Amino acid sequence: LRGGGNCNNFVESGLYIVDIKNIYQSQQIGYLYMQSPYGLGYDGNTLFVCDGTNGLWVFDYTNPQNLTTIAHLENFTTYDVIPQDGILLVVGPDELRQYDYTNLNNINLLSTLKYVP
Repeated sequence: LRGGGNCNNFVESGLYIVDIKNIYQSQQIGYLYMQSPYGLGYDGNTLFVCDGTNGLWVFDYTNPQNLTTIAHLENFTTYDVIPQDGILLVVGPDELRQYDYTNLNNINLLSTLKYVP
């Protein structure tokens, strides 16, 4: 959730982890502060979270109550992310980046496509 807007001033920005096994008794089981969270995506036990001007976070969420940071890709703005079969598309305000994440310890930038919004 991204706080600080007209509709949600009462919410602190962050990644809120909610257990919905029983939708009628869902409960928050974790929280991780983020500056300006946007889109997210996952592949297996890997979670990718866009954090606006704070870049892209990559987490292992094998244990959702205790996320482990795998990587933090910085120095660019991220709005949305699409992971599929080891290829990651990351959308920003003026560029689309493509990464290879088959080796999570060495996420490689494959290409950048600049565009005018």
